[in-house]
Amino acid sequence: MFEMDLIELHRQRFSNDAQLELTPNGMELLLGDDAILYQAKKNKDILSHEDIKKVELFFDGKLKQQIDFLSNSLKYENYLELQKRLTDKNMVSGINTILYGGPGTGKTELCFQLAKATKRDIFQVDLSQTKDLYFGESEKKVKQIFIKYNNLLSKSEIAPILMINECDGLFSRRIINTQRSTDQTLNTIQNILLEELERFQGILLATSNLAENLDSAFERRFLFKIQFEKPSTAVKIKIWK
Repeated sequence: MFEMDLIELHRQRFSNDAQLELTPNGMELLLGDDAILYQAKKNKDILSHEDIKKVELFFDGKLKQQIDFLSNSLKYENYLELQKRLTDKNMVSGINTILYGGPGTGKTELCFQLAKATKRDIFQVDLSQTKDLYFGESEKKVKQIFIKYNNLLSKSEIAPILMINECDGLFSRRIINTQRSTDQTLNTIQNILLEELERFQGILLATSNLAENLDSAFERRFLFKIQFEKPSTAVKIKIWK
């Protein structure tokens, strides 16, 4: 069952404390079409677009133009057309997007509002859940992010959004001179992420306050890169009103 990717082992705080859980493949084999419903109820990381409160955001200038273009690109028919154009050019069909800039400039809220406007559910990544004391477990957890998202993607009529907030915690620079096992683990995780983004077929919205910490290899894998500046006086007036 391990070899067939039907069950997985989750180690707890102590070495003699562990539990077995069904993988997404195992749930699908056992529950059939109802598996995705069970996973959605069980997985608190999945946020329905219907549960997102509509909020009006204000941007201006070049930033507003970029956001409007991204928003239009995520509309159902435009999204399918964009994917087709990328595929025809032998490019990755995933819509990988990074929103970067100072804190409090609206990056995270924009992700929610884009999901609301395009009626797409959000698969949220909790970075704290990707860290593990045991050797090899962190890499597995990072891999599981994409396995679970791809499973959700394959079962959804409208492609959901994979949202990674403060992504610099995952997409950090690789360490050249690895002397510690933790350094090797970090580099392995970066390689896994690069491979996953290389064949990603869904929608990724990543936010970062520290874009300068991102590895250059990740920067090349984002189709949209939108920088958030501090709001202008005109925008501040609209926000206050």
